[in-house]
Amino acid sequence: YALPNSPCLVNAGNKVSGLLACFVTKDPKDCWHDPEDVGMIENIANFGHVARRGGGCGVSLSGIRPEGDPVFGSTHAKACGPIEHLRMISEVMSSITQAGFRSMACMCTLRVDHPDVMKFIVCKQRDRALRSYLKDDFFNHYEAIKGKTHEHLNIVLDKFIHNFNISVVVTNNFMEQVEKDGNIDLVFDGKVYQTIKAREIFNAIAENAWKNGDPGMLFYDAMNSGPYKHSKQNIIATNPCGEQILPSYGSCNLGSIDVSKFFDPDIRDVDWIALKEVIHYMIQFLDDVIDVNKFPTEKFENWAKDNRPVGLGIMGFADLLLKMKIAYGSKRSYEFASKLIAFFEKEAHAKSVQLGKERGTPKSCQFKELDYRRNVTTLSIAPTGTISALAGCNGSIEPFFSPTTERYDNTGHYTLAHPDADKSYFRYAVAPKECPNEFKEKELSAEQHVEMQAVFQKHVDSAISKTINMPSSSTVEDIKKAYMLAWKSGNKGITVYRDGSKTMQVLNTQKKKRVGASDSLPRPETVPVDIHKTTVDGFEWHIIIGKVDEEPYELFAVNGKQELPDKGFIVKKKRRYYSLLDEHKNILIDNIAEEEQNIDPRVSLETRRFSLELRHCIPPKYIVDQIDKSSATLTSFSKAVGRIMKKYLTEDDLISIAQSCPECAQKGKNVKMNPGASCWSCPDCLFSLCG
Repeated sequence: YALPNSPCLVNAGNKVSGLLACFVTKDPKDCWHDPEDVGMIENIANFGHVARRGGGCGVSLSGIRPEGDPVFGSTHAKACGPIEHLRMISEVMSSITQAGFRSMACMCTLRVDHPDVMKFIVCKQRDRALRSYLKDDFFNHYEAIKGKTHEHLNIVLDKFIHNFNISVVVTNNFMEQVEKDGNIDLVFDGKVYQTIKAREIFNAIAENAWKNGDPGMLFYDAMNSGPYKHSKQNIIATNPCGEQILPSYGSCNLGSIDVSKFFDPDIRDVDWIALKEVIHYMIQFLDDVIDVNKFPTEKFENWAKDNRPVGLGIMGFADLLLKMKIAYGSKRSYEFASKLIAFFEKEAHAKSVQLGKERGTPKSCQFKELDYRRNVTTLSIAPTGTISALAGCNGSIEPFFSPTTERYDNTGHYTLAHPDADKSYFRYAVAPKECPNEFKEKELSAEQHVEMQAVFQKHVDSAISKTINMPSSSTVEDIKKAYMLAWKSGNKGITVYRDGSKTMQVLNTQKKKRVGASDSLPRPETVPVDIHKTTVDGFEWHIIIGKVDEEPYELFAVNGKQELPDKGFIVKKKRRYYSLLDEHKNILIDNIAEEEQNIDPRVSLETRRFSLELRHCIPPKYIVDQIDKSSATLTSFSKAVGRIMKKYLTEDDLISIAQSCPECAQKGKNVKMNPGASCWSCPDCLFSLCG
């Protein structure tokens, strides 16, 4: 029926570990060491203390001066900046495993007006990782390696600050400037470093979230509209999953109730009396945990005793809707969600007021607006990944991810199928990639996700950890619309995730498997083709792209000196025997496979490889990306193919493989390079990957 957060389950009775999951340490000052406060070295130590107790920790690095600023009192030293400090924390925390249970989860936030905000937005991208690893690059290895790809190098770069979620803290003023296409100043310590279009930052956040889910967005004004405002505590950071918005040295212990267990089939409704009893029990239980918990440091403990926040949440919401035959994302689902969470708010507050009278009211709750209750916050909706699995229900207030999902984690691989997927009221976040149209119609939109989060947020005094899951076909514009809707509807933050945008995700809509010969698309007897003329090492070629469903399917190359039309057809007569026809079905070349083999066997080998990749549904954007990263010369055959394949990419494809200009990034600007006629280049500083 109800469970506390996993550290409470795992660490109870342990002499060292703590029972709380959520912490936010004080944002460090712009110095390495401060014996009276928190410098960067003390910040790393605070993370270590939290890790030792089994918690996750968040921090804002907005107080650290921009990268490259001069260090006062030194002749030549330059500031490392917030991102390099973030890397230092990440590497230290990677060495700690919490009681063999899991690695430490971390969160870092940065103000939207910090001069390094553009670098922060792209800090988990490949080029930024490489630049950070090669900080003291006396031999200019960065220039030699950037843009190239290698299996082992990619593994290393993917590990860059992998244990941190990152979020940009934006203000109402910033969002208003985005709407008006206005400017904002990037400021540190009263100095304006740059004036920039708000939309440039907003677009960069959306583009990077489209690529891999980072960064998230936190809404500063909404975050500071809750109970902490009465004690004048400022909030600029959250715990790793974002459900706890906390001031410096803040902490919170969480628990969740499986609401699906309270459905009474006889009355087709929730047993509200039983639910009230469990809400009261859990608020008291969570308050008790504060008194027996082992805190990381005395400052964390003192803050907890002065505030006593608890975070009671919900899991199994999608299961409950299913039992009530209500479609997630429908008007009825919003109405019921509002009724349910309002009930939680009323009863959690009532129990906390009762505890305040019985046990006393802490300093931060001694306000009429809080009715002198025992706990500064009472509700928080966590992701409940582990405890919902223990409870046997769907996580948090999330919809079902998919009718059939594949779960991958440290313990193995599991296939999870839902028995009610065929019901008319069954809804889910992401439809399987290969499914009938009726399944696609049950896929939730980003707007439905955001609206549901907003309904719950109206009655939750802390925050909500919810992922706006989006299908892989979603665009950058879809993400921008979700951000705007989240801000306007009163949410305190938003995290979007486009299915498949990370190489490893916990829940998947289909199995990962090796590509075999039987996995290729069947070839129609006749395939329409586009014929492109190009030059490779001084030799003229016709590159012939065969298409199925208007997508590139196969590739051939023949002598470019002969006259050929722009379009035609290829008919396969037998194995390795393909005839090229014009649009009137007249034969132009009897066997193009034999002709390219006779001209240059190496080219024939390359065209067969490209055809193999296309027939096995490797998206052209990945082929282009790999060609661009190769060390082949600009005049090579593969580079020529890459230039032609770019003509078949959508705008979103180009955005997804476009790298940020590393030279502009060093100046605090986020400029996407253009594919150009032959090589990626920067439209701003004219930097080129080709040198």
